[in-house]
Amino acid sequence: MGSESIYRINAAVLSDYSPQSTFVWGTAGYLGKNRLQGSVRPAGSTDTPVNSGKTFWVNGVDAPDTVTLTTDPGSPQEVEE
Repeated sequence: MGSESIYRINAAVLSDYSPQSTFVWGTAGYLGKNRLQGSVRPAGSTDTPVNSGKTFWVNGVDAPDTVTLTTDPGSPQEVEE
């Protein structure tokens, strides 16, 4: 079974659950403090996801144009029983 990821910025959903393990976010319009979060769960499940995130500042002067978040390890993963 594979996994699916969802991505959020400041709690707003950017991308609903999908099998994509990478999301590229354009920073335009997000000046100031932001929190980018990715959540991963087994594909098709309603299990509680594993969450990871990063808080950073977009200051407009030397801000990145995009931020890439990748879940690791990628899907599918073997589960030992």
